[in-house]
Amino acid sequence: AQLLSDFRESQSLRRAYLLTADEYFLREHKRHMSQAERDLTALEYLTRLDAGQRARVRRTRTVLTRADSIGLLTIEVRQRQGIEAAAEMVRTRVGQNLVSDLENIVGEIAQVEQRRLAAGVESAADRARIAQQIAIVSAVLAAVFLPGAAMIIRTDLRVRRRRNQKMRDASLAAQEATR
Repeated sequence: AQLLSDFRESQSLRRAYLLTADEYFLREHKRHMSQAERDLTALEYLTRLDAGQRARVRRTRTVLTRADSIGLLTIEVRQRQGIEAAAEMVRTRVGQNLVSDLENIVGEIAQVEQRRLAAGVESAADRARIAQQIAIVSAVLAAVFLPGAAMIIRTDLRVRRRRNQKMRDASLAAQEATR
């Protein structure tokens, strides 16, 4: 979205320069085109693992480069031949068609990412439900087995106490017998 915003702004500033020949608009146009280029480089990095998205980003770069070349040519015509010659170039609508192409490609990229995000959210929700079910089953199993385990431990302790008592009694009886 930022790429498209910077590109649109650069195009508006270019048109403002073509109308006014004010260098401020030309500087701002170049600044926004540079930012659009940085946005595109960031997009290339973010989509490097997805072949389909990489292809869309390459198409985006091609359109952006072509639009920039046409824009620079139009600026050069304005500087050398005047506003009428530049206006004639603008009337061809080549630049507008490139903007439409760029909007379509960026829209495709955004749709793919939105679907991927929705799938990720759905997947996370599925994992959360599974974790919740595991926690419930674990709690039920603990509630079922804990009393039984406690009973087994109590029984074992009683048996040990009896054995220990029998051993003490036998030891005392043996000591009395030897006296």
